[in-house]
Amino acid sequence: MPEQQQPIYKRWPKAIWEQFCEEFSIFFSMAVSNLVLVDGVQIDSLDHVSHFGVCSTAGNVQTKTVNISQYNLVTGARVTVKFENDNTAANPILNVSNTGARPIIYKGSSIPTDALSANSVREFVFDGTNYLLIGDLILNS
Repeated sequence: MPEQQQPIYKRWPKAIWEQFCEEFSIFFSMAVSNLVLVDGVQIDSLDHVSHFGVCSTAGNVQTKTVNISQYNLVTGARVTVKFENDNTAANPILNVSNTGARPIIYKGSSIPTDALSANSVREFVFDGTNYLLIGDLILNS
């Protein structure tokens, strides 16, 4: 029976093997930690993407705030928000992860006061200037 040869890497001098391991680990870490933006959320290739947050801002406060991990305000960024309180403020605006308060718009105008009710979930897309409310409104009036 012929003698089995060792794999080539086992025959490399120690210095070459260590250099290969170092370069491979650098390459692998770059490949695995490829940061990208998906709908405004910065993710690593191994992260889960979430565009969801909860807004507990009081109803009479115009600026509704929500935090979403790794959120970036870029055109096309999407966000889904659950509102814990009925909105009573005129012309509510949205500030996601301290990226700046922007008007909430529906069909070209500010949303009606009662468009954000307690326990409602709304989806928005940032158009470069405003947060556009997605879908149809079912108002409380």
